[in-house]
Amino acid sequence: MTKLIFRFSILLFGIFFMVSCDNDGTLQDFDADTRLIQEIQNSTDRIAIDVNELPSLTIQTTNEDYFETFIETATKVPNKGYELEMENGTTTYFRTSGEEILARKGGQGYGKRGIIKPEDLPVDVLEYIATNYPDVRIKGGKEYEGDLYVGLGDKRILVFDTNGNFVEETTIEDLSCGGRGKGRSIAIEDLPQNIMDYISTNYPSAEIKKAKYRGGDKYVVGLLEGETKILTIFDTDGNFLYERRKE
Repeated sequence: MTKLIFRFSILLFGIFFMVSCDNDGTLQDFDADTRLIQEIQNSTDRIAIDVNELPSLTIQTTNEDYFETFIETATKVPNKGYELEMENGTTTYFRTSGEEILARKGGQGYGKRGIIKPEDLPVDVLEYIATNYPDVRIKGGKEYEGDLYVGLGDKRILVFDTNGNFVEETTIEDLSCGGRGKGRSIAIEDLPQNIMDYISTNYPSAEIKKAKYRGGDKYVVGLLEGETKILTIFDTDGNFLYERRKE
């Protein structure tokens, strides 16, 4: 009798497991995504790449869904995908096709972007935006270090406190170059001479807006060239690494 009950329990468990795995493929997707992320994390075939070498879909996704930060470093694992370290400390993963890897649909996971849909933002925040930015599209919100960041379609970012009170209007460049992002603001005149020379040679019509010494090993210099905002990244010796543009 005991063996019969045991076998019946195993049968029920098997049926339940199959149903769970086949329910929209969620569990299967989660397992596959998790394994892929772990393979990228543990790979010994990592290759550091320039941000400009990433697939266009990856660049588009990070611009849209990580509007409060920017890509600090990018690593490629051949035939697996990409690992991106964002300036605010977030790590995210992408397939070789450029699609972000979401380890769990709708829940916590390695690749969860944490975007708050516009309709799910606090009422006070929505009312403030409707009153003060009536014709601007809301891209979404993100909570970071106790504040709520709301990205707008015109590339501005609004910051609110935990009670929904408006704090400030800013941009990705301001956040990354001396605002709330990590790093220490420095005076423009204190930038190394080779950085100043590089900027004057390669961005002759640009104005240097802000500068920051990031994490003890990188300089981040924000430029304005006409209507285009440019983040230029240099190593600790002042050698140019890469740029990021916001048209």
